[in-house]
Amino acid sequence: MHVDLTPAELMIGREPRVSSIFHHRPEEPGSGGKRVVANPFGFAEWFNAVTPRSASFEKAFEAQSLAMDSLLEKAIDTEDLPEQIPGT
Repeated sequence: MHVDLTPAELMIGREPRVSSIFHHRPEEPGSGGKRVVANPFGFAEWFNAVTPRSASFEKAFEAQSLAMDSLLEKAIDTEDLPEQIPGT
């Protein structure tokens, strides 16, 4: 598993959250990189508008969320670590 962190520069004068993100693929020879316009909130709105709701998915997601709540409750029950021993 990995996380891609992408620097973004807010584009002043555009809709809220519209940004310019930087894209570069070093494995592509001659690729100097480029800027790409991104609007994650606009994408989410579009996706929700064009994706039909699924009752079975919602039910499965709710069940998964309830199971995760149970795991989180167990994870919160923690014990402090002992003091670190100098020199180890």
